[in-house]
Amino acid sequence: MKKIILSLIVLIWSIPMYSQNQFFDNLELNRISSNFKGSVSNGNSILVYGDGGIILRSTIGGINWDKSSLSDSLSIIGIVSNGSSYFGLTSYRWGITSNDNGKNWNLIDLGKSNFYQLLSYKDNFIGLTENKILIFNSTLNKIKEFTYNSDTTYYNATISGNQIVCSSGHGKLTFIDIDNGNIKTNTLSDFGGCSTCPVVKNLYADAYNKLYFSLNSKLVRLNLLTKSVDTLVNLRKINGAPFTVYKDELYYLYSLLTFSALDSLYFNKIDLTSKSYTKLNKNESDRYISGLSFQSINFINKDTIVAVGKNNLIYMSFDSGIHWELKSWLGNYFYIDLFPDGEA
Repeated sequence: MKKIILSLIVLIWSIPMYSQNQFFDNLELNRISSNFKGSVSNGNSILVYGDGGIILRSTIGGINWDKSSLSDSLSIIGIVSNGSSYFGLTSYRWGITSNDNGKNWNLIDLGKSNFYQLLSYKDNFIGLTENKILIFNSTLNKIKEFTYNSDTTYYNATISGNQIVCSSGHGKLTFIDIDNGNIKTNTLSDFGGCSTCPVVKNLYADAYNKLYFSLNSKLVRLNLLTKSVDTLVNLRKINGAPFTVYKDELYYLYSLLTFSALDSLYFNKIDLTSKSYTKLNKNESDRYISGLSFQSINFINKDTIVAVGKNNLIYMSFDSGIHWELKSWLGNYFYIDLFPDGEA
């Protein structure tokens, strides 16, 4: 018994002892999870970005990915491409730029502003704050500033022609002419729409002076030429079901839990004439997958589509949305699933 106790004492004595500060100085921490918020491509690489300063990059069409990590305190709200370069905004203060296809990044201090969205217009970049529109040039120097008002804390905008269109709250839109600075605010009732409306959310525009947005569970179209509003379809009352506009057509992605406790994926095209859904994808349920929450869907080109969301979620299609492959997902457990091609 004495020999066992003596052996334990010798073993404990041989273990290096650190103070609390020394311990953490020698501890390397790496974030493995992020809620992805969007994707972008400059033609040479595809990027996925989100919370914790994480940027995933693929230079071979989404087959393999490598990771860049900015400061863990940064939340990237948007990245856009301009030629071969990338420009982005974090939720507070910082702009980010890359000139090597997203491999290395530079931080630029833009002042003490909270940013909610990043848009691009010609060779300039537009940052949306609580009550201001800030326009930056290609070196992220501010060249213009506009002020708008909103009656809520929801902030969202889109570009239609030479106008920035902002959600200004319950049934209200603010139109800002980028060239001459004219600003006007309209209610949806000015276009024959509702007089007591929910907050205008998820604004998109096509090339034909039409705006698309959600009012609670309704997907609505506003024709700026005919000054008319109509409801296209009812949206699913679920979180994580984004829609997008690509080449002036609408697409809608969501997943539903099936009886087998797996998610069925639905990638729909919205017919703007019949005001109905057409399901495009062929595969229904995928192994391992339950509880998906999408945040963004983006067409890299007519064939390649990237959908991203919470818990490291990356879903991709390489045939215009007919078949989908799961590239990354944290899952419902504390591990990350990185699926080889064809196994998801």
